[in-house]
Amino acid sequence: MEYLGRLSGRGVILHNGLEISSACFEFDGFLTTHAGVICNGEIQMSVSMLKAVFPLRTMQLRTDEGRMLECRFSDKKIGPGQEAAHVDVTGEIPGDDKCQWRRRYVVDRLPPD
Repeated sequence: MEYLGRLSGRGVILHNGLEISSACFEFDGFLTTHAGVICNGEIQMSVSMLKAVFPLRTMQLRTDEGRMLECRFSDKKIGPGQEAAHVDVTGEIPGDDKCQWRRRYVVDRLPPD
């Protein structure tokens, strides 16, 4: 497994085409011999919004750069006051070009509820 780098920034969470909430994200990319490029990491949003979207299990993240990512929660449950959750990511992730993955963005945390 080879580490490709990180994607991070801000975006909008969508479900069935409807905008749900703004979110921050930090995803890591890896190149594997058996599955190709895989991606996972954390999304962060207000406590109340994370609690509201968690039962959906899957959602889309449209990044501020226009990339559409499919996110699936990998955690089984969230704790009280939790504002971040781990997700597995598919969709418009970069390929194995490390130049695209090494891009880093300064991410301000979302304000609390």
